[in-house]
Amino acid sequence: MVEVRQMRLQGKAKVAIEETRAVQAHTERRGSNLKCHVKLHKPDEEAEWFYCFNCEHRTKSKNNLKYHMLLKHTAPEAVQWFTCDKCQCKFKTKSHLNRHQKNLHSSKEVQL
Repeated sequence: MVEVRQMRLQGKAKVAIEETRAVQAHTERRGSNLKCHVKLHKPDEEAEWFYCFNCEHRTKSKNNLKYHMLLKHTAPEAVQWFTCDKCQCKFKTKSHLNRHQKNLHSSKEVQL
């Protein structure tokens, strides 16, 4: 029983070491992105907050504040619209257009 337990612990340790190496590799490739991501998980009292000037919205990421401003407080005439080429729907972000096209216009049929 002791041998099996040691093997299980060694397996978990091996997984933990592999995960640590993966995080280190990610940090080397995309160090600034990881730093930004880690900021999102800081406790509220330690976080640096970015506040919207037009409403009570706050966020831990400056990019999220820019996104909020675009979606909620930008006048329609000031937006660079992304238009669907199949139905002429307009979206403020390319990701929303892509989601729309995938959900409504994808040619994949559901197989039962």
